[in-house]
Amino acid sequence: TKDGTNVSLDTALRLQEDDSELSARPTKDTNLPTCLLCVCLSGSVYCEEIDIEAVPPLPKETAYLYARFNKIKRIAVSDFADITTLRRIDFSGNMIEEIEDGAFSKLLLLEELSLAENRLVKLPVLPPKLTTFNANQNRIKSRGIKNNAFK
Repeated sequence: TKDGTNVSLDTALRLQEDDSELSARPTKDTNLPTCLLCVCLSGSVYCEEIDIEAVPPLPKETAYLYARFNKIKRIAVSDFADITTLRRIDFSGNMIEEIEDGAFSKLLLLEELSLAENRLVKLPVLPPKLTTFNANQNRIKSRGIKNNAFK
């Protein structure tokens, strides 16, 4: 009948609308910009307990980075190459096994660094202005500490 045809047309139109809504839903994207993945507040970036496996790209004016309790395994020189404003970094509770030589070398304002509860076997070269450093509960033995590490 004529009424039956209208109902099925309406139903078909509604199904098409539903399909387009489904395909437009966001999918989980691990390449989200840092400030969508983490919380960014006036120079501070909080990336805690979000299972990231690498240091995220940071806004240029970042002074404080809190990336505790994640799955970060290594820190590369490129992670902080463009961020010279960092004053505090906290990587406690990650899986960091390696820190590339020079990873912190451009961080001339860095005063506080926590690498506690990781898997380090040697200390990284530390920046000159560092006043607070924590490497508790790692795998560092005396051979992993250079003679001038705390110069």
